[in-house]
Amino acid sequence: MSEANPDANRKHGDLEPGEKKEAKQIREAFACAKEAADLLNCVAAKNYNELKCVTLTKKLRECVKRKGVVSFSLLPDKAPPPPPPDKSTQPKSSPENPSPPP
Repeated sequence: MSEANPDANRKHGDLEPGEKKEAKQIREAFACAKEAADLLNCVAAKNYNELKCVTLTKKLRECVKRKGVVSFSLLPDKAPPPPPPDKSTQPKSSPENPSPPP
């Protein structure tokens, strides 16, 4: 006896049952992320295997076409602000690095 697939009538990009809009945006932002990461890790591997990487490139391309991905970003849209400088590690005043006037 086979069960009906509840996702069969759902189109790509539709909200999952009970899913909020923000969760949908996050899910879409990571479309093909696994395939992209697998390819990058293959290329970076110490024992580089070109044939394996070509296969992973094809898998990524299929995913991109299927999900309509138009670009990837390896960095977040907004980087967190840098931490404030630690005053205990700042260099002392010197002729090359004078202290700012008080």
